[in-house]
Amino acid sequence: MNKVVIVGHTRGLGSALMKVFNTEPGFKNVVGLSKSTGYNIEKVSDRLNIITQAKDADILILNAFSDNVKDAQHELLCESFKALQSTPMTIAVIGSNAPDNWKDSMRKYPSYKKMIDHSVRQMSQQDTACRVVNFRPGWINTTRIKPEKRAGAMDPLSVALTIRRVLELPDDVRPIEFTFVPEKHRDT
Repeated sequence: MNKVVIVGHTRGLGSALMKVFNTEPGFKNVVGLSKSTGYNIEKVSDRLNIITQAKDADILILNAFSDNVKDAQHELLCESFKALQSTPMTIAVIGSNAPDNWKDSMRKYPSYKKMIDHSVRQMSQQDTACRVVNFRPGWINTTRIKPEKRAGAMDPLSVALTIRRVLELPDDVRPIEFTFVPEKHRDT
C-alpha cells in the first residue's frame, strides 16, 4: 500500500489515524485533508478536490463530519463511490455506534450516520473494484464527549490501529461494517 488520504485529520480519531498510518512503513504517502487545510466537506468544489486527491490512493478514509451541513459526509461518500468505484481501492467511512444520550437531548447526528450505514450496505452489494467499509465506533475519548464519560471511552489510538488492521486484511476478505463497543459501556 502506498497512499492513504484521511479526510478530517486534525484532531481526535483523525489525528490518531494520521499517527498510526504514518508509523507504518508500508504506507509511503499519508495525506491529511480537512477544513483547516482548505478542504471543507460542506462545499461541493472541495468535495470534488478531495476525490481528485484520492484517485491514486489505496485507501480513502472519510472521517470528517460537519455540524453545519449534517449530510456532507454522506454526500462525500456517495460522490466518492460514484467517481472511484472502478478503482481498486478502499473507501473507509467513519460512521457511529455511539448512543445519543451523552448530550442529554435528542440530536439528529445518529440519523445522519444511519444514512451512511444504509449506503455502505448498498455499495457493498455492487460488483466493483472499490470496496467500502463502514467503521462504527462508540464512545471515543475525545473532546466531543463529556469529561465524565471519557474514562470509559475507547482510546483514539486503539481505534485507529484497529481500523488500520482491518484495512490491511487480504483482498479476498471484504468487510462491510465493523462495530466497536467500549468495554465499560457494552451493556448500557
